[in-house]
Amino acid sequence: MSKNKIYTALILLCSAILLYWVSQRTKPGLTTGPLPQSKVAVPTLRPFWKALPIQTGENPAEWLERQRRQDSLLFEFFVQKILQSDPETVYSLWQNPGVDSLTKDVTAFWGSDNPEVVQARQQLTELLGRYPSLLQTAGGFSPDSLPPIPVPVGMVGLFQYQCVLSDSNLWIGLDLFMKENYRYYPTVDQLYLYQRRRTHPRHMPIAVARTLSEDLVDQLNPGSSTGKLLNQILREGRIMACLRLLLPETPDSLLLGYNPGQWNWICQNETDVWKNLVRSQALFSEDPLVAARYLSDGPFTSGLSTDSPPALGRFLGDRIMQQWLANQKPPKGWIKALGQPEQILQESGYRGRS
Repeated sequence: MSKNKIYTALILLCSAILLYWVSQRTKPGLTTGPLPQSKVAVPTLRPFWKALPIQTGENPAEWLERQRRQDSLLFEFFVQKILQSDPETVYSLWQNPGVDSLTKDVTAFWGSDNPEVVQARQQLTELLGRYPSLLQTAGGFSPDSLPPIPVPVGMVGLFQYQCVLSDSNLWIGLDLFMKENYRYYPTVDQLYLYQRRRTHPRHMPIAVARTLSEDLVDQLNPGSSTGKLLNQILREGRIMACLRLLLPETPDSLLLGYNPGQWNWICQNETDVWKNLVRSQALFSEDPLVAARYLSDGPFTSGLSTDSPPALGRFLGDRIMQQWLANQKPPKGWIKALGQPEQILQESGYRGRS
């Protein structure tokens, strides 16, 4: 064989090896592909918030009767669980000009054809359509034992909650998705600047998907929110894996709630953060203060640069779980089929950013 042919053969062989290596490095794991949409009709967002304003001349008894006539169960849950109050107090609240103004603002914004609102509503419909498939693939539910898709209920919760899951409903506090410059946010107690960034409508589907995912993971892995830090960050990894299945086109940074600067910081410092975590043996700590440092919300992670993102345990758990899913052939119902935390970490092969 001539030297030219030998060189050509070597080049082709090297190219084939390189292509295979790249394909393995970028091969999508279970968490990257979209789930099939449900064949069952997906419920639309119910505008519960529109029912509460007091009609002209309506006294408390008439208002209460109208609320109970329209949907007594929804009304009672809203009063008792969301506002933790009583009907008489709620009637007085909705007489307040500020509450009336807030309700009108929510109606105008979330009832509009604003492209950001339209996109958020569309994403909500799509993720709810994928929810039954998530229950089957990740949760291991059989097709004939699936719970119904929860009905999304839009509320003005007076800035109490972004999302609450009840037995059959998914309550969405639309007053907390009015964009960070909304006029009332500076007056809301304990709604900090870093939290206002997540009041854009694009964060509404993420809050819904996270609520559904947390419920599924905690249902199938009770106790995963306590114990060693490793156990708790792997819970976050499971939740993020579910989030990615429900919202496959949403960037990781947005799913995690990081701004561009925070995302760039952790991408550049991932290996160092992981090595320090291992070196300090914090992974196996059961100290609540250690867990709070790596899992609590905030402007940044305590003890690290102010450019760092908060809740880095969520990011690390996501990285471990992505790598585990890519390295395994996950069985149906993989959420509850996972082994012990140390085994998952070992099988993932995660050692920080490579």
